[in-house]
Amino acid sequence: MLPFPDASNGPRPGTPGYRRPVFYLLHVGVETRDRSLLEAKGANYAVIAKTTQYCKERGIPDQHLQTDYLQIRPYAHRGNQININYYEVEQCLRIIIEDFSQYEDILTKLLMLGINQVHHIEYRSTQMQKH
Repeated sequence: MLPFPDASNGPRPGTPGYRRPVFYLLHVGVETRDRSLLEAKGANYAVIAKTTQYCKERGIPDQHLQTDYLQIRPYAHRGNQININYYEVEQCLRIIIEDFSQYEDILTKLLMLGINQVHHIEYRSTQMQKH
C-alpha cells in the first residue's frame, strides 16, 4: 500500500513541515468504444453505476461522489463519404476517500469493476505547511 505521495514539491512523511493528508481525492474514469453509440454509452454507464454502488457500499457518502465530465465522440473515416468507425464515450468521477485504510482496496476494486483510467490522485490536508 502506498498511503502517502512521493512528491518532490512538498515535505515527505517524517520530515519537518509534513502534514498528514485529510483525504484522498481520486479522479478516475472509464472509456468505452463501440460501432453503436447506444452500446458504447450503455457499457460506460454500466461501469459508472457499478462503481458508484460499490463506493456507497464502502460507506462513501453521495456528496463525495461526483461526475466530473462526460464526453461522447464519433471517430470516422473520411473519404468520399463520412463513415463512422466507432463512438467513444468517456466519463470521469471524482471520489473522496476519508478513511485511509480503504484507499488501496477501493482503487483496486474500481479497476476490477471496469474503471480503465486513473487521471490522478490528490492527497489533501486542511493544515498549512509550517515554515
